[in-house]
Amino acid sequence: MPSRGFRASSVAVRSVPPSASRRDFSIVRGYRVGVWADRVPAERLDSALKRRLRDVLGRDSVTEADLRALAEQGQACILILRGLIDATRRRLDRLSADPASSLAEVAAAFRALTDLEPDLDELEELLSRLDARSHELRAHWLANR
Repeated sequence: MPSRGFRASSVAVRSVPPSASRRDFSIVRGYRVGVWADRVPAERLDSALKRRLRDVLGRDSVTEADLRALAEQGQACILILRGLIDATRRRLDRLSADPASSLAEVAAAFRALTDLEPDLDELEELLSRLDARSHELRAHWLANR
């Protein structure tokens, strides 16, 4: 039988028990939320990118290629985080509308939402600083031409 777990880029996803159905869990920010929320969490989606952004912002010399690559990766991560936030809000709406849903499911979805929003804000702030840094470096380069 094929493995039901995989690793995609920097996001690790644990194996799912064979008896699991798709509706038993959802992946939010690299973590499984739902039935297996108490298991060991996978690597966070945005942590490596934020670490690289902080590193580049702290350096004096950085290449244009590095700036562009990080900006593109950051925008992609923002789109993913916004999608996860939207999906989590929809899940929370569904759970709150269903009187049969458990409080644990609602709490897990709410926790996921409250974890994602600050991460999105932090990533947007880091990308704003990266954009300002890019403008400074380009202006300096043009002035010295």
